[in-house]
Amino acid sequence: MSRSNAFALVALAAVLFSEASFAEGLAAKNGFSQQTLTVGGTARTVAIFLPAKRGAAPALVIAFHGTSGEPADWIDPSGNSDLETLASANGFVVAAPRARDWGEGFSDWDNHGGNDRFWETRFDASPARGSDPNANPDLALVKQIIGAAHAAFNVDLKRVYLIGFSNGGFFSTHAAMALRDQIAAFAEADSGLVTCPRTDSCTFQSSSTNCSAILASAPSSCTSCNGPEKPIAVPVSGRKVPGLLGHRNHDDGVSVFYTCALSARMQALGYDASAMIANEPEHGIPTGFVEAAWAFFSKRSLP
Repeated sequence: MSRSNAFALVALAAVLFSEASFAEGLAAKNGFSQQTLTVGGTARTVAIFLPAKRGAAPALVIAFHGTSGEPADWIDPSGNSDLETLASANGFVVAAPRARDWGEGFSDWDNHGGNDRFWETRFDASPARGSDPNANPDLALVKQIIGAAHAAFNVDLKRVYLIGFSNGGFFSTHAAMALRDQIAAFAEADSGLVTCPRTDSCTFQSSSTNCSAILASAPSSCTSCNGPEKPIAVPVSGRKVPGLLGHRNHDDGVSVFYTCALSARMQALGYDASAMIANEPEHGIPTGFVEAAWAFFSKRSLP
């Protein structure tokens, strides 16, 4: 499928998303289950982990996988992931949806190969619809997960949290800020804030775990970028969603510079933002990040 045809189909489908159906709900099955929600006529896969021991109104954590990933990157039938262990110990519900598969030749600033699976954020296309929850089908999915989980599990609507890795981390940030009156807090790992043309425009790695030092030592290929903020323009007014921002300093897939740039931007605007930079190699979730995310979430709720 050509890029122009793909955009035409996406634009046509966008008409449907303002009428996302909430008729199909979630089944209250303890433990792991893979379920389906229909958004704008499209069936979307959502893995659910429902702890047997939970309060009358548990918190909800929605987890987003990275490019080419699956819900099983966060939760799976084995029940052995860090997130499931935390959910069982603390009584919160986990929902891990699956991103959409995009056709050959269709890419964005973060995903360049085409024919891949990733979350929709800010495309270099017109009209820009990425932050519109009535047009972006992935934001519509997040809204539907919240509504369906509240109906099925009575989740506390003041304690809905987002977490994501890599492309899912970008989408966690994007969705939290686009739906800032519904999301209590978010956590992103190995993503951040990009003003370069593409994520791989900046490939800087650091030996520091301090964001001030990382930003100060980054090369001009990173610091001279002045394009639009991606995955979303950070809101300067309205509710400012708290965020835990994590990254490995030797990340060879997405530069640690981007998470430190997001931290600096959020703190400059008065957000409650905390950076966790790990001295670790490669592109992956920092050690202890999931536990730190729940500790961060558990202290924050919607007013």
